[in-house]
Amino acid sequence: MTSRTSSRLLRSLKARLYGTSATATSDSSAQLTKQAPRVTKLDNGLTVASLENNSPISQIALVVNAGSRFESYSDAGVTHFLRNATTLSTLNWLDTSLVRAVEESGGNLGCTGTREYMIYSAEALRNQLFETQTAEILRDVALNPLYDAWQVENGTVQQQMVIDIANMIGNPEIRLMEMIHEAAYRDTLGRSLYSPFYHVNKFQPDQLKGYHSKMFTNDRMALVGLGVDHDQLVEEGKAYVQGPNRGGSTVTTQKAVYHGDNLRLPSDEPMTHVAVVTEGPSLTSKDLYAVGVLQMIMGTGSYMKYSENTTVNRLGKGVGEAIKGNPFAASCINANYTDSGIFGFYLCAQAKDMDQGIKAAMNAFANVSKNGVTDEDVVRGKNQLMAAIGMNTEDSSNVLLDLGEQAISSSKITTSAEVLKMIDAVQTSDVTSVAKKVINGKPSMAAIGDLQVVPYLDELKK
Repeated sequence: MTSRTSSRLLRSLKARLYGTSATATSDSSAQLTKQAPRVTKLDNGLTVASLENNSPISQIALVVNAGSRFESYSDAGVTHFLRNATTLSTLNWLDTSLVRAVEESGGNLGCTGTREYMIYSAEALRNQLFETQTAEILRDVALNPLYDAWQVENGTVQQQMVIDIANMIGNPEIRLMEMIHEAAYRDTLGRSLYSPFYHVNKFQPDQLKGYHSKMFTNDRMALVGLGVDHDQLVEEGKAYVQGPNRGGSTVTTQKAVYHGDNLRLPSDEPMTHVAVVTEGPSLTSKDLYAVGVLQMIMGTGSYMKYSENTTVNRLGKGVGEAIKGNPFAASCINANYTDSGIFGFYLCAQAKDMDQGIKAAMNAFANVSKNGVTDEDVVRGKNQLMAAIGMNTEDSSNVLLDLGEQAISSSKITTSAEVLKMIDAVQTSDVTSVAKKVINGKPSMAAIGDLQVVPYLDELKK
């Protein structure tokens, strides 16, 4: 996570913005036709979606609706294990042969995860994904893992999991985001992206196979591509044969229920970190773009090097005046999911300043709820939101994930023009309305560091 906490969370807005810039050709005057995203639903239940962006690199990903929110208590951390098991042997490839084949093709293969999705991705030089065996390997890694006992138990995956957990523990911003989700939801969206340490060495082959066969069904998956021929991707999708263990999904998605709890972790961190949120809108809510504009108005960190960002940033200005020159970082949190979301603030400051800093942040939000926002605020917020979304989609992995999520949940891919139009249509009254709704909601709180003067959740409600 970067120092601007919101830059990671902006990704959760699920912006439907896709670049279609042309690559250079021998004829500098040649113009490549912009193409809209294409979606095809196959007879085997798999959805295939692609965007021809004329990139010199071709990328494909299998996006599976099988993230950590679907884990049970006894399975906690299983998706963390699966993410790190992409180099284990599969039905058709030995682990060493698999790695060698990908490297010899000049490609990359890996797996990442969110609370709702797992993403198996591969990339190579343009059109080499299908001419080499990279696409075939991706399919086998995602759908046909063996999880042989000797590989599951030899410690290779577990070592990487321990490193991941150590990195998370060593980064208080990441750890705080895990804690605030747990405080807000307990289970479902509160399930961590990281395995509990005590589970790392307890995963068994049957347990891994059971989760995989239950969750990896074609109706829960989308095969997506950037810089690939759609018809060629469709042919690859037809190879995702509906096997005996991949029939229609019988999984019932448990709705995320917002609770509003308080989690505190005393430590000797040099700075204290606090997050306070309420329930925000989901990805399907009509308030999605209005709350995105509100996030920009409240502030998402500095936009200029060495800037204190206390001039127009509501959150930064309020905290800066309260802390009076002492170091701090403040940013508005906005994370949206299919059936819920969280909205609030993150604050990092010296322990002695935390009481005043939190009160100032709360007052900044209360002031917006009481007095609303100005037309000038909304214009600035809309401009910043559109710019932030555009910059965020410079990372093709974000585009692949969003393309897959939309393909799974809808038969239509929202275009960039439609996104910009919806943002531009946000009115001052929309932002004021959503501000009253989310800011006056039931709060959740998480804190790490020296907590001597950090108020408890019930004290914030007074």
